[in-house]
Order: sequence, then C-alpha cells, then structure tokens
Amino acid sequence: MRSSLRAIAAASAAVVAGITACSSPTRHPTVNVTSGTVVKNVTVIDTRTGAATPGQAVVIDQGKIQQVLPSAAVNASGNARVIDASGKFASHWRW
Repeated sequence: MRSSLRAIAAASAAVVAGITACSSPTRHPTVNVTSGTVVKNVTVIDTRTGAATPGQAVVIDQGKIQQVLPSAAVNASGNARVIDASGKFASHWRW
C-alpha cells in the first residue's frame, strides 16, 4: 500500500513539474536598441499557421527586420525611433 502511495506521489510531482515547465513563459534577454525603428506592442500574425502573437516588438534597422521579440524585452534609447502599434497587426508578405 505504501509503495503504491509513493508511486502516485512521484507521478503527481512529475506531472506538476511538467505543467509548471510548460506554462513558464520564455524569457528573452533585454535588447538595447540605439538606432533604427522599434515597432512596439504589435500583434504579429504567422502567415503559415495563422497564429497571432500579441505584445511583440519588431526591430528594424537599415531597412531590414533585425528581430521580432516581446516588447518588454526591448529597451529603445539614443536615436532609436519608437512606434506604438497597440491594436495593430503585422505579418510578412512574400512576393
């Protein structure tokens, strides 16, 4: 009986640990942007899957997208231009 309870307890702990690991948000290091343009708080649409990811920042420099990451992970300073795109959407187009 005790071995069964231990097995159930161990399995329960493993399930809880798995759920906790899966529900933890991915942490991004802070990126300091000092030039170019940062479009913050935009909802990015993945055109392959249709998934919408809100609260993203698109970092553009020298006419090209350099990075897409959570807005909270971007610190714009210096000559960086910041555009608040709250309520707006972004997706890529292929020609």
